[in-house]
Amino acid sequence: MSTMDNERPSENIYIPHILLTAPQTLTIIRRMLLAIGEHIYEGKRMDYIQESERTAYIAVLIAKYGQFGQLMPLKDIFLLSLFSNIGSYRFILPNFTSSIENVAERDYTYSYYFLKYMSPIGENTKFLFFYNEKYNPLLAQKVVQAEYAHLIFFAARIESFLRKNKYYYTPKDIETLDPADSGPDYVKLFLEADRQWNIVNNLKNGSFLLKIDEWSSSISYDYDNTFKLVKMLIYIMDFKSTATVSHTINAACFAAALGQRMHCTPQETDELYTAGILHDIGKMAIDSRILEYPGKLSKENMEIMRTHVINGISMYHNVISSRIGSIASHHHEKLNGTGYPEKLSERELSLQDRILTAADITSALIEIRSYKDSFSKEKIIQIISEMTESGQLDSSVTKCVINQFDSLKTELGIRRKSLSAEFGRISAEFQAAEMTENL
Repeated sequence: MSTMDNERPSENIYIPHILLTAPQTLTIIRRMLLAIGEHIYEGKRMDYIQESERTAYIAVLIAKYGQFGQLMPLKDIFLLSLFSNIGSYRFILPNFTSSIENVAERDYTYSYYFLKYMSPIGENTKFLFFYNEKYNPLLAQKVVQAEYAHLIFFAARIESFLRKNKYYYTPKDIETLDPADSGPDYVKLFLEADRQWNIVNNLKNGSFLLKIDEWSSSISYDYDNTFKLVKMLIYIMDFKSTATVSHTINAACFAAALGQRMHCTPQETDELYTAGILHDIGKMAIDSRILEYPGKLSKENMEIMRTHVINGISMYHNVISSRIGSIASHHHEKLNGTGYPEKLSERELSLQDRILTAADITSALIEIRSYKDSFSKEKIIQIISEMTESGQLDSSVTKCVINQFDSLKTELGIRRKSLSAEFGRISAEFQAAEMTENL
């Protein structure tokens, strides 16, 4: 990569591609949700946090044994089960409350709107409308989502019962969990599937996760639907920190703009963009009280905040390419060796590493945070110049930032549109549903 002519504004704005497959994105989302869940269920064992994954395991194997592939593709059952309770993650922050008193109804209602607008699942998200409905065979014949609901929520009841009873059950116990008067005999199917595949034992010893990983790796979407899954990954961060969502988008777009100016190839720019999207996902393992703290963090809390890099590495380790992972994990390293977590030296940092670091810092200075307003252009240039002079940042990259600051900001707004989502509609429609519930 050449750094010549880096002051020349880009004539054509390159909209980069995200170099993540659907299986990679899904695996990272699962790890992010587990990290968030550790704070939702603070003090609870991991088996409680993994309830959605266990529910998916049970539901898919019931459907597989019953040979329901034509009626309900296993991929759909897997994804719907996995994300059916994603709404529960929305209410971990005190500023997100609900007037719906029934917690399950609240969570499933929010799950519906989130998945409707933020996922590639499509019309099948309607299954959440039937989460507490008695089985209606006539309805199920016309609306396949009602059949999904009966299966998935029966699996969820099994999961809850097994977890609470240390994975011991009798056939009579399972019969009491299915309120259906007619329709597929899911009780019989579960009992027979358990005999064939040792479902309960695999849940107890944790080996079911190998099958969850296998199913995750088999998920297939075209680029457009994979892109929806990536946007879902980005906006899941809002459950923990709204500022992290905005910063992720800004840093990724800013890195792409800088990469183009620094004459990165399209492939290298795509790598920068993808690394920018992933660089802060480790913050999902940081307490919200630290992420959203409206002031300067204490030394102790700053050390905790810094662990987000290692947390992020654990979320994409052995999932994405080593090159993208390296760029994402080096965004807090400095040329003079004062960065973290590895205190790398100048010779150990690639140009892409240096670009993402500059993009990360510049984006943070531009943004409004809980503890600061957006800095002026003059202040941002001053800070970047001082960091460059002290040997922290690459001068060729920061020269590009300083000389083309205005055009970079303009491109930022253009590129952001590709990652925009109808996120506001989720809250608006959820609030409308709340009002209807309370009438």
